[in-house]
Amino acid sequence: QVLSQLGERAKLLLYWRDDALIGFALVLIEPGRLIEKYNGMRYPDGPDHGVFFMNWMTQVRLCVERGIPELHAGETTYLTKARLGCKLHRSWIYFRHHRRHMNGLFGLLSRWIAFDSTDPDLRKLGTDAPYVEQ
Repeated sequence: QVLSQLGERAKLLLYWRDDALIGFALVLIEPGRLIEKYNGMRYPDGPDHGVFFMNWMTQVRLCVERGIPELHAGETTYLTKARLGCKLHRSWIYFRHHRRHMNGLFGLLSRWIAFDSTDPDLRKLGTDAPYVEQ
């Protein structure tokens, strides 16, 4: 339905090994941006045959062919994406508890439960994480 409703604004990328489907990606195309919405692969065939990188290069090729300057590559595998040249955008989670005294406690704990300190890839990148300055 997505493909029929969006027409040329959506593409389904399929990755085959002989007759076996070993990976896919659904990408959405907006003016100036390609967004990888969903992807998946069959294990262990997908990783063993480089589907992650084939998918990455296919999306880069689509961007180059169409003159699309931005590729939104998703919210996982930060270390690999940083090595491939991605720039990361910081995310923020705001909270407010209905019991006011809990807000202070959460505020103190937030620095230790922040995503960039709990995600193994981001922790490994540390200060070398290629964040876009806003």
